Amino acid sequence: MTSLIIRIAVWTLPGFCLLLTGCEGPLSILDPAGPSAREANTLWWAMFGVAALVLLAVVGLWLYAVNRPSSPTTER
Repeated sequence: MTSLIIRIAVWTLPGFCLLLTGCEGPLSILDPAGPSAREANTLWWAMFGVAALVLLAVVGLWLYAVNRPSSPTTER
């Protein structure tokens, strides 16, 4: 399983690096120029923050469910 994760990381990391090269220059998505672009940027970051919090909550609950002690079964 670990080798699969390493292989995925090795193959996807260069692709992510290539995608990040587009975040610079006059048409940068990280530097909105007009007022409506700033509003869209603010909305996007707010949605990203909420989604990140929801993801953390779901992962936390999942880890709790996986690691909690199992309840003893009652036999009749």
